[in-house]
Amino acid sequence: EESVGGVGATGQRVDEKTTIADRVVKPYRKHRVVVFMTLQAKRAHVPVEWHRERFANLPSFDDAGERERARSIAHRFLAAGASRVVVYVYNLEKLPPLMPTTQGEQMRFRSSWMSYVLHCLTRSFVLQNIVRYEREHPDLVIDTVLELRGDAYWAADIPPLHTFDAEMVHVKKCLNWKGYNDKFAMMPRKYMVAWMDLLGHYYQDTVVSYWNSEIMSRMLAQHFGIPVSQHATTFVTTDYNWWLEPEDASKTGGPDHGCFPKNYYSDTCMPHGMKEHFNAKLCAIN
Repeated sequence: EESVGGVGATGQRVDEKTTIADRVVKPYRKHRVVVFMTLQAKRAHVPVEWHRERFANLPSFDDAGERERARSIAHRFLAAGASRVVVYVYNLEKLPPLMPTTQGEQMRFRSSWMSYVLHCLTRSFVLQNIVRYEREHPDLVIDTVLELRGDAYWAADIPPLHTFDAEMVHVKKCLNWKGYNDKFAMMPRKYMVAWMDLLGHYYQDTVVSYWNSEIMSRMLAQHFGIPVSQHATTFVTTDYNWWLEPEDASKTGGPDHGCFPKNYYSDTCMPHGMKEHFNAKLCAIN
């Protein structure tokens, strides 16, 4: 049996000490984990950027520095037990085109932020890289796919694979914004393309009248008949900004650096006994 973690983010946003290695890869190492690490090497120039202040101080690196960071992170996954790490690096010198918000009187979608299209692109590009690698390596048999944010923090081990229904997609229940939480997903390989190709669905009008990726994911699951199980506190993970300072540095607990953006954290996501770990390191900037 083989499981796959598709890690997608800008290279700068992935912490070199990423907890994904010890909390996700290591617990699943007996399943011959393959990590697909898809990294955007240079930040795209986005005219109206979502949470501009949060990323204002995000460090940038030259080409050699980017390669060294990617190599360091890949070695961290290998040390945790990954059978192989496949790294893809891409640039966005030109941005993808925006589709019209409305078509006649029909609203296609409400989110007109360029960052939304880039979110769709990241997930689709991780998918594309997995499919390409499968084609080039027919010996690789993928049973389970884990869709992971590269900038996620995991405070506890992911539960054993055999405890999940292998015929369903598994997501976090909290912060679903009227759809399905898009921070993490575990799925059988057969649902990977339909679930992850958001950019393709965006351009092809697979579904319409959504206003965020969470609602889009719910509509896609309904469209393709994908069964989804929402877990209240099973996956102890949330967004993590390693380069920012916490709101109250005097609080003890939590990671030894970085913090959790308030907009993407909720107590309802975490099991009893873990809430203090996160509340101790909430970011001063949302």
